[in-house]
Amino acid sequence: MKNVNYFLEAENKFQKEHKDGMELYYDPEYGGMTYKSCPDDFLQGGWMNKFAKSPHSEKVTDAIKKYDLSEVEVLIMNCFYGNLSQYFRDDTYTQFGDVPKVAKEMQKVLESFIKKAPKHKGCVLYRFLNSHDISDFNIGDVFEPSFSLTTTNEDWDQDKDAYVITPLPEKQTSAFDIYKIYNHGEENQVNFLKGTKFRVTNIERNSKGFRRIYMDEI
Repeated sequence: MKNVNYFLEAENKFQKEHKDGMELYYDPEYGGMTYKSCPDDFLQGGWMNKFAKSPHSEKVTDAIKKYDLSEVEVLIMNCFYGNLSQYFRDDTYTQFGDVPKVAKEMQKVLESFIKKAPKHKGCVLYRFLNSHDISDFNIGDVFEPSFSLTTTNEDWDQDKDAYVITPLPEKQTSAFDIYKIYNHGEENQVNFLKGTKFRVTNIERNSKGFRRIYMDEI
């Protein structure tokens, strides 16, 4: 597992190589000039250096002591909870073909952080879907997200489609209550390890017309 310096140096190197900004090009679909993207362009924002230099809150300091978090796990926790969460997903990089090495290393540290949280016990979990989440399922489909699936143990009843997941028992589940390490935004966040599989058991509409896709962890 890489240390903090690896990520800070990767970010500094990217910014040095793109010190004049991202490359502009003419996009005929867009009908004008736009920025040419690359898989690791999220490093342009300098967020890793910002998070690394930010003083720890009392909650984070307590989490470091209680859960024996390493410096790099704290950095990646802040990135994941903060502005970079989408860059921990393999499907973010579909247009580029390959997941950049720095993102793969971020995922490894994230998995280490998740495993330090208590295992989830029993109750149903929810994920309220964003535009980049898959919702086109049939009953019986097996879903294996290419990332650590983020859920909550609370039904927020948002005006969105949702996964409603029944996890395996505590000894078998790949779900961890990361909110017990640090409860970001009081969201009661529970994460499944990357590679966890789910089977779709039912699909129905709620009272507001949004789909509820019922799944069992398998």
